[in-house]
Amino acid sequence: MNIAIVGCGGFANQYRHIYTQVEGAKLVLMIDPNKRMARTAAAKLGVPRTSTAFEDCLADDIDMIDISTPNFLHLPQALQAIEAGKHVIIQKPLTPTVADGQKLIDAAKKSSKNIGMFMNMRSNPLIDNIKDIIKSGAIGKVSSTFSRGAHTGGLRMKENNWRNSTEKTGGGALIQLGLHHINLVQWLLDEKIVSVMAYSKNLMCPNVAGDDVTNAIFEYESGIMGTVESAYCATGGELVINGSEGRIELFPRQLRLRLNRPYKGTFFNYTAPKKERTIPLHFTGRFMFSTDNPAEQHVHFVKACLEGKPVPVPIADGLYDLKVVDAIYRSAKEQKMVFVEGK
Repeated sequence: MNIAIVGCGGFANQYRHIYTQVEGAKLVLMIDPNKRMARTAAAKLGVPRTSTAFEDCLADDIDMIDISTPNFLHLPQALQAIEAGKHVIIQKPLTPTVADGQKLIDAAKKSSKNIGMFMNMRSNPLIDNIKDIIKSGAIGKVSSTFSRGAHTGGLRMKENNWRNSTEKTGGGALIQLGLHHINLVQWLLDEKIVSVMAYSKNLMCPNVAGDDVTNAIFEYESGIMGTVESAYCATGGELVINGSEGRIELFPRQLRLRLNRPYKGTFFNYTAPKKERTIPLHFTGRFMFSTDNPAEQHVHFVKACLEGKPVPVPIADGLYDLKVVDAIYRSAKEQKMVFVEGK
């Protein structure tokens, strides 16, 4: 399966090599408006073709397109790729707005190809274990979740960046950082977020369009409560699942568990029920984006295309995530509880 990557910088720089390691796949085209960036990436990976024109990835010999471009380009590029009959994987968020996301959903329904998303937190090799722990009842009944995505990039944001425009981004820290957690917690619990209450402001980052800090509380379908925080002006990443008989805490460098039973994970072994254990994590970027990582999403997406199986993250999930984001922004603006569209 011949693959083209559109957008060679940004996060694609972390994972683009994975396509050279997947059996049955061949990376054949690198596209970027920066000619030098495309050529440098292609030379490093042994890719035969480069271009500065998006239309070149619509050629007949291209089977799959990886769209890793700024948010506002996702809709026009993905629409063209879908209409050309390509498999398509899109960086989050799906689009800047719910309305644009719905347009992609409508187009995808007419396609026989796989159209999916890349959510990098779902490539953490411990995430499947965490979902299994929750499902097994090893922390009892889930009562609440807490998650936080933050870094200080907004403090260093320069002018003349596409993130200076809410029209191009769809918002600020929430849609760029908090969206990862909104997607993840719903997948872990197999429950949709149905209502939200939030505060959202820009406190410190004049070159960030929209919010540089957002805090929201929300309710899942079953009544479980959750909190999500996002910020461009502070650091910290965390995921917490609280249960009646235990707790799961995931940090960038460690996993902390208190379970009601033993559990053997992919990379750890919890053997002392009802006792807290902290497990150091040593996953490197090289491991995260390689075929050695059993959760690597690009590998699974390619295999789904080759084998005719469902994609890891369907775009329908991406659209619902945007509806949650929209509800949070509306709640903060209107200063009241808002129900998520469709629920």
